[in-house]
Amino acid sequence: MKQSPLLPTSTCDPSTLTAIQFVGPQTTNPDQTVLSRNRKNFGPAIGFAWQLPWFGAGKTTIRGGYSIQYERLTVRDDILASAPGNTLNQVAAVTDPDIASIISTRAVNYTDLPTIAPRLPQVAPGLSTPVYAKQISFTAYDPHLRNPYVQNLTLSITRSLHKTGTLDIRYIGTLARESLGSFDLNTNTVYYNPELFNALQVTRAGGNDPLFDQMFAGIRLSGVAATVPLVDGVTSRGSDQLRLSTATRANLANGNYVGVANSIITSSGATGLTIAAGGSGITGLSPAPAFAILHNGCDRLANGLQNIPTRCFPENYLTANPQLNAATYVGNLGRSDYHALQVSYTLRPTHGFSVQTTYSFAKSMQLGGGGGPGLADAGTAGAGFGTNGYTDPLNRNQDRIRGLDSLHNIRTNGTIELPIGPNQLFFSNTHGVLGRVMEHWQTSFILNLGTGTPASVGGAGAMRYGNPRYDVTSAWKLPK
Repeated sequence: MKQSPLLPTSTCDPSTLTAIQFVGPQTTNPDQTVLSRNRKNFGPAIGFAWQLPWFGAGKTTIRGGYSIQYERLTVRDDILASAPGNTLNQVAAVTDPDIASIISTRAVNYTDLPTIAPRLPQVAPGLSTPVYAKQISFTAYDPHLRNPYVQNLTLSITRSLHKTGTLDIRYIGTLARESLGSFDLNTNTVYYNPELFNALQVTRAGGNDPLFDQMFAGIRLSGVAATVPLVDGVTSRGSDQLRLSTATRANLANGNYVGVANSIITSSGATGLTIAAGGSGITGLSPAPAFAILHNGCDRLANGLQNIPTRCFPENYLTANPQLNAATYVGNLGRSDYHALQVSYTLRPTHGFSVQTTYSFAKSMQLGGGGGPGLADAGTAGAGFGTNGYTDPLNRNQDRIRGLDSLHNIRTNGTIELPIGPNQLFFSNTHGVLGRVMEHWQTSFILNLGTGTPASVGGAGAMRYGNPRYDVTSAWKLPK
């Protein structure tokens, strides 16, 4: 689709462009909804108790239970109201033909209102955002979004060991599923673009890759001295510009290829990019085209400038959706598990002594939901993640981590009746008022022991999609 006669014909398939689809009453899709209707959220709670007839009548009891609870989904209408192309208001201007024809002879008066109002929009609402714009951000819900839910499982065995002592062995499990989360689909594609990644590897190692010769033909990157010759196929190379530019050299040296690619995306004539004499590029479009460097080959070809074999790069060479700035996706991205084994012994008061002690072995694992806007439930997992929190958005399970819980715990409390007063070890011969005052004194004790909790170790830079995350371009082996 050709956006303007100033631009060469685009290779972009119009059927793949992002566009708004109106749904609901009084639209062209009255039977469709933002969220699919779900009438299967049945949340039972069941339990059982069984007293075993063996190993002593009434001494052993088994209990268990299962329950499932669903959370309510609430769509934020302010998110949907920001959809690109959902409204197109047209205001009156003196340059409009119908108004211009009136004011060319006289002033506009009240009798003209029926002929000039209401104003019709210049284009119909819902049309696709221009592929070159990259000015609009939008948050969209997964059309198959489901209600987050939590499952609780319990199983216990209670055994009466003697007249005053009881042993309990319990399993407790909590499984959170379909937790809401979000991330930006439009993070740059450098780690999914082998050609670009390999070219950056060559450049970082001090080599020259022809990819950047094609991309920077006739362009001087910001911070490159004017005495450095521009890429013309003979005197300089595009890789040299990346190593010299103040916008890219630090990130390139550190292996932060995301930062290098972002500089290529955002550089334009307004931010320090200089187009060589004769390579004026494209002007006259509103909004002005983004991706000035990416379109450089197309613009120079359109102006008949071919000092070296230039190249027209695909629109999505650097980002997944060049129509949008941020494309936030909200879906069922998170989950967590909690499992615990508890062993408890209870001794009811016996000869002035009682105690209750519990040992627990517990572990939780969680996969964050990514965080970000568009969420209205209170149970979203992974609150520590940002909108781009995943190390690799296409391999989110890589970020599944252990929860901040203590693996082993012992909790003990009890009471001891002091051996003082009538018929006790001390002051056994006391009686009367003194005996009543001294008898039945007790002391209590509490003992809690637990192992340490995990700690997070942060990285030093944004070397991948999340910050901080691992530097995948280093020689270090990634921990499992």
